[in-house]
Amino acid sequence: MSDHGQRLILAVDHIHQLSKIISTSLTKYGFKVYAAKSPQEGLYIFERYQSEIDLVAVDIVTPIAGNLDLAAELERRRPGLPVLYLASSVRSIVRAGIEASSPESVLITPFTDEALLQRVLRLSTVRPSNVQAPKLPAAELIPAA
Repeated sequence: MSDHGQRLILAVDHIHQLSKIISTSLTKYGFKVYAAKSPQEGLYIFERYQSEIDLVAVDIVTPIAGNLDLAAELERRRPGLPVLYLASSVRSIVRAGIEASSPESVLITPFTDEALLQRVLRLSTVRPSNVQAPKLPAAELIPAA
């Protein structure tokens, strides 16, 4: 169970670099992050904590077979589950064939802690009670192509 209103993020990143950044960035705002190094591990974590997971962040920076399939499977199992796609460029999003329902579903790396928090708060319907969404300039919300 999540502790005292903590919100749970599942981050899937095969080299663990983005997961570590996400964990470091979001834990200071009261989120709890579970990191998975593979789609299989991500599915395992999801099956154990699916009712508690508030958002899934999936790395598509380095193309690994299965991350996009995992995101689709998790959305199928829990319709409406917010998914944040982490990409290195707009071109990588197009190559991956992502049809995000909203531009907010994609975050281009590198990103700031504040940009990540803003995106997570916009995608998820819940937030820790002690967190207020930071006010960011539009340039930080929409990365340059």
